[in-house]
Amino acid sequence: MFKFNLDWETSERAGAGGMFQVISIKDDDDNDVTDQYNIDAGMHYSSLREVIIEMGLDPDKVDYEEEE
Repeated sequence: MFKFNLDWETSERAGAGGMFQVISIKDDDDNDVTDQYNIDAGMHYSSLREVIIEMGLDPDKVDYEEEE
């Protein structure tokens, strides 16, 4: 299970409403794996599925959710 900490506000201010940036990604053991997957913190995404694909993983075979 990957948990994503997302920033919705920066995208909104940049004129990309409805999109988000990834602040961090944590694995099952609560380890920060953001750097391991080379996710660009400045990139705007429209779905977590898109981020999972960018990570090189199959979104149909990986559990993921937005961190609360």
